[in-house]
Amino acid sequence: MASAKWYGLGAGLTLGLLLHGGAPARGQRAALPPAHRAPTAGVPCTDVAFSPDGKYLAAARHRQVLLLDATAGRTIAVLSGHAGPLTSVAFRPDGRVIAAGGGVAGQSAEIRLWDVAGRSVIRVLKGAHTDRVQGLAWSPDGRTLAAASSDRLVSLCDTESGRVRTLKDHTDAVYAVAFSPDGARLATASGDRTVKVWEPATGRRLYTLGDATAELYCVAYSPDGRTLAAGGADRSLRIWNVTPGAGSLRRSAFAHDQAVLRVRFAPDGRRIFTTGEDRSLKEWGAETLAEQAAYPGHPDWPLGLAVSPDGKAVALGSHAGTVTLRRTQDGKIVW
Repeated sequence: MASAKWYGLGAGLTLGLLLHGGAPARGQRAALPPAHRAPTAGVPCTDVAFSPDGKYLAAARHRQVLLLDATAGRTIAVLSGHAGPLTSVAFRPDGRVIAAGGGVAGQSAEIRLWDVAGRSVIRVLKGAHTDRVQGLAWSPDGRTLAAASSDRLVSLCDTESGRVRTLKDHTDAVYAVAFSPDGARLATASGDRTVKVWEPATGRRLYTLGDATAELYCVAYSPDGRTLAAGGADRSLRIWNVTPGAGSLRRSAFAHDQAVLRVRFAPDGRRIFTTGEDRSLKEWGAETLAEQAAYPGHPDWPLGLAVSPDGKAVALGSHAGTVTLRRTQDGKIVW
C-alpha cells in the first residue's frame, strides 16, 4: 500500500486517490451532449494522448484504451483486456504503438503494448513493479519505455530486447516521468516532494530538485530541453532552468485552488497548460508564468491532458468519464 500521503491533501484529494477510483465527484456533474461522452458514463478517464500526426487520440478509461478520431471525437476502436484499471497511455514516437499502464493498487502492475493498425497486443510487460504503474513516457527514439510506479521505483524497458533496468532513489510513490527531447535525461516526479533527473543510459541520478512543499504529480520538459515544469499538491507550478548537470528554480506561481494534476508544454515551448483539482484548465506564459487563460467549469477533475502536435487544441479526460477537445485559440469546446 502507498504511504499515508497517498490519501490526504488537506482541502483536496490527491491524484493517487482519484486514480484508485475511490473518490466521489464533487458537486453536480454537468450534463453533456452524447458526443462528449465515452461509451460508459461515470468511469474515470485517467489519461489522454495524441498520436504524433494528430489524427488520433488515445484515452485510458478503466481497463480499456479508447482510440478516437481526433477531428470528430468518434470512437474508432476499443482496446480491452487489461488486468487492472489504467492510469496512463502514451503513443510511441512513430505513432504505431500505444503503451497503456496501470494495475491493481498495492498488488500488481501491467503495461500492454498495442499495435495501432492491427488493434492487437504486441507485448505484455509485467514483473518490474509490485504496485500499479502511474505514468509512462517513451524515449524519443521509441526504443525505451519509462514507467513510474507507486512502489517508489522507475523502470526502463528496452522494448526490442525486453531488458529492464530499475531506478531507485525516491522515497515515496513516483507519479510521472518525462524524457528530455534528446533522450539523454529523464525527469521523475514523486510523492517525496522532489523531481529527480537521471541519465537513462547509465541509470545514474544526476541531481534532485527539492523546492516543492508537497507531493508532486506531474513533470514535463520544454521542447528545447532547457526547462522543466512540475506541479502537485501544494497547488503551485514551478519551472527550473536545467542543464545535464544541474537545475535551478526560475519561477513558481500559485496555479490552482487545489492540487495541480497535469502539466504540458505547447509544441512551440511558449505556453504551458495545467489542470487542477479545482476542475479548471489554465494556460501560462512559459517564460514568466503569467496566467494567460483559464477555463473553469469542467464536469469533474480533469485527470488527463494532452496538447495536439500543432498546438491548436488540448484534449481532456475527466474523472466523470468524459473526453473533450478544446481549441487553444479561444478555449471553445470542439467536441
